[in-house]
Amino acid sequence: MVSFLSCIIFISALFIGGASEVCLAQTSPELPQSTVPSTTPSIPAWMLGNWKLIGYFYHGELRPPLNPNLILVFQFNADGSDDLYWSRVGEVGFCERKGRFNVTGNIYNDEVLSTNPRNAMNCGEDADMQVGKKTSTEIDLTDGRFRLNIGLSGEPFYYVFESTPDFPGPK
Repeated sequence: MVSFLSCIIFISALFIGGASEVCLAQTSPELPQSTVPSTTPSIPAWMLGNWKLIGYFYHGELRPPLNPNLILVFQFNADGSDDLYWSRVGEVGFCERKGRFNVTGNIYNDEVLSTNPRNAMNCGEDADMQVGKKTSTEIDLTDGRFRLNIGLSGEPFYYVFESTPDFPGPK
């Protein structure tokens, strides 16, 4: 279940384009320690590579990102490491973190291992940028698009990503 505070932050971001538009973390305190990180990750082959946010799917409709300037990309690697990066066109700063993940059935399990020391000052306000944070989120591949179901008010709410050749993070 997504924390109440996360959803309030997310919903306010939906309507006012606030600083925290990402509500990807779905807290799972009961997630066993042994599942993240994993020495032998279970990772679907389709998931490997870079995935750029293209919108969200809610009430049966694919909609564009609420902030068209948001650039948000996941990178999933065969060794079970992942990166999450976001920035906004025309704004200074970015947020980037590295994690370890695996997939159990249709559940993406992730743990944040480190954050970029050059991150914008407000990055730490987002659960997805907090070292040690463990999350479990339902995922699927629909029409060639990677979807994360973060849920909203008990209903499915998916962030939708398309495969992209480049990872925009700092070099």
